[in-house]
Amino acid sequence: MTRRLYLTEKHDQAVAAAKALGRHDPAQKKLGYYDGANGDRVIWAYGHLFRLKEPEEYNAEWAEWRLEDLPFPLERFDYVIDDAGDLGALKKRQVALLKDNLPSFDEVVIATDDDREGDVIGWLPLMLLGYRGSIK
Repeated sequence: MTRRLYLTEKHDQAVAAAKALGRHDPAQKKLGYYDGANGDRVIWAYGHLFRLKEPEEYNAEWAEWRLEDLPFPLERFDYVIDDAGDLGALKKRQVALLKDNLPSFDEVVIATDDDREGDVIGWLPLMLLGYRGSIK
């Protein structure tokens, strides 16, 4: 039997998915996931879990913008967990949950909004966490 991990963009989508999978236990919300009746699991993001690094995170001298520093000599852009603000701690928890859970499931179903932003919210964590399994 294939075990699936469903990744939703937000909590209300996770509730709907858990109900559709045959089990929604509201007490599980504090754990950051819902388990389906057949061994599947639903984990939600809080929107974007990752953000691009700010210039000063690459080089402290770039904290203050100067025309002579531009363009920044970056070979690639790096991402970090978006842990600022009211949701920062929750986003860190969700990233840790994803990282810990991904190896235990046969495939991931991206169940985010069906638009470009939803695609980024769903695909980026899988890419950054090195997931190489089946994705639907």
